[in-house]
Amino acid sequence: MRERRTGIFQKKGLENRWGFLAEFFALAVPIMLQQLSGNILNICDTIMIGRVSNKAISGVTVSNKTYFIYSLLVFGITSGVSMFIKEMR
Repeated sequence: MRERRTGIFQKKGLENRWGFLAEFFALAVPIMLQQLSGNILNICDTIMIGRVSNKAISGVTVSNKTYFIYSLLVFGITSGVSMFIKEMR
């Protein structure tokens, strides 16, 4: 008798791996696109203001860094809260 070959996911007991990956990318892709659009907006701001003056471009740089720190703070808080919410279920 020939031994039936199994895939890597079935061999390791990860039958639901494809379902997990589908859910993961359904959530991750919009977040990645939002972050990408925010970074593109910051780059466009820097390019447009770069023609005005050096003081203006330094102001945009400071505001971009402030926005980045704010977005990191919000991301950290929401990640932490989501773990607590998951534990309550």
